[in-house]
Amino acid sequence: PAGLNAFGTCSSSATIPISLKCATEKIGIPEEITSLTLPLGTTIDMDAVSILMSLMITFFATALGIDLSIGTMVTVLACNVLLSIGIK
Repeated sequence: PAGLNAFGTCSSSATIPISLKCATEKIGIPEEITSLTLPLGTTIDMDAVSILMSLMITFFATALGIDLSIGTMVTVLACNVLLSIGIK
C-alpha cells in the first residue's frame, strides 16, 4: 500500500502514515523504531546519496593508498548525510 501511494502521489512524505502502519502492524517492527527511522529516511530523501558518496570516498582513498581513520570516516558520513538532506 505504501508503494502504491508513493507512486500515485509522487511524494515520499505523503506515505509516512501508511508506511508506519505497515511496518508496525504487518511486519511487527516496534513503533519506537519506526517512528524514528521512517521519517528520517524520508528527510534524507531515501536516495542513498550519503551512503554512496561515503563509499566512493572510502574506495578512492583506499585505491590511492590513503589510510582513513574511523573519525575521518564518521566525519565524511555525517557531512554526506547533511548534504543529502539539502539536495532536495
